[in-house]
Amino acid sequence: MKRNWSKTLCCLSVAGSFVGIGLLIGPVAIAQEKAAPNAAKPYKTPEKIAGSGYRTEVGNGDSQFPLAVVRGTPYEMGHHLGRLFSKEIQTFVPAALDGIGQELKLAPGVLNEVWSRTSSYGDDRLEQELAGLADGSGVPLNTLQALHAVPLLMPYSCSSIAAWGDATVDGHLYQTRNLDWSMDVGAHEFPMIVLYIPDQGIPHVVPSFAGMIGAHTGMNIKGLALSEMGDASAKEAPYQIHAPHFTVYFRTMLYDGDSLTKALSIFKSQAATKRYHFVFGDGQTDKRAKEASSMEKSSSSLPTRSRSRAGMSRMSFTTRRPCGCGSRMRSLVRRPTQGPILTLI
Repeated sequence: MKRNWSKTLCCLSVAGSFVGIGLLIGPVAIAQEKAAPNAAKPYKTPEKIAGSGYRTEVGNGDSQFPLAVVRGTPYEMGHHLGRLFSKEIQTFVPAALDGIGQELKLAPGVLNEVWSRTSSYGDDRLEQELAGLADGSGVPLNTLQALHAVPLLMPYSCSSIAAWGDATVDGHLYQTRNLDWSMDVGAHEFPMIVLYIPDQGIPHVVPSFAGMIGAHTGMNIKGLALSEMGDASAKEAPYQIHAPHFTVYFRTMLYDGDSLTKALSIFKSQAATKRYHFVFGDGQTDKRAKEASSMEKSSSSLPTRSRSRAGMSRMSFTTRRPCGCGSRMRSLVRRPTQGPILTLI
């Protein structure tokens, strides 16, 4: 069954807490899973995997998607996730990398070189999770690292809308994220929603694709929601890689961001790779959303344009370009609005 996963990412929303996911964060028994034997490896990997993980489905009909709930350390959560999605990861990741490599005309090893450089600046928890994902799925670690280097070399163009306060019928914050990836990549055939319950850090949910643990979007139990829109064309390549990609520090923000103020602090501490616009929303503490730009952090090293494509709007939601959110978002936003709507299109 073909699924338009970009529309699912678009419908990410937060109204002060997880929507429909919170019930899954109940007590989960610790599972001592036996890992694959180390006999064929010149190094040791953990022989027993603590933490836990299970897989279920959410949604209905054509909008039904697989959800993994994983608990433990970063490595343990990655291992459980890899085990739960091993078939999809083994099918999607090598084929996607082959097609992307041909499209970008990359020499062998380039993506791994990119990852080696960018990961030096990133969150160690994601690196540890990748190691677990490799051991759990059976896909080589360098293959998964190459996949996570792809966003650093490709141009992006996405969209987002956030509305809150008097702009919504119930006063809650609602936020969307539309991912404009080419359908030729085939990622929409391998959707994956992951609910992370780390031993240390804030529980958070990330809609993604099999094998991709970087966050293009996400929200956490503290009410934080993250969205992004690329604004760097292919003409601006080569891009900066001596910095973490936003998909890496989005996970940092979800792990550690307990408010919009904290999320902005984390964001400002990250060097920029290329031009992006972001929408950071907080449905519990600050109860608003804010647009931020990578140009604010590295204006001396990134190209500039005469105007930003992001901004605050008091126009009706229906006058903006459709983002695939459907009737649900339209029913929640007042027309005409009496409060703030932030759009990135």
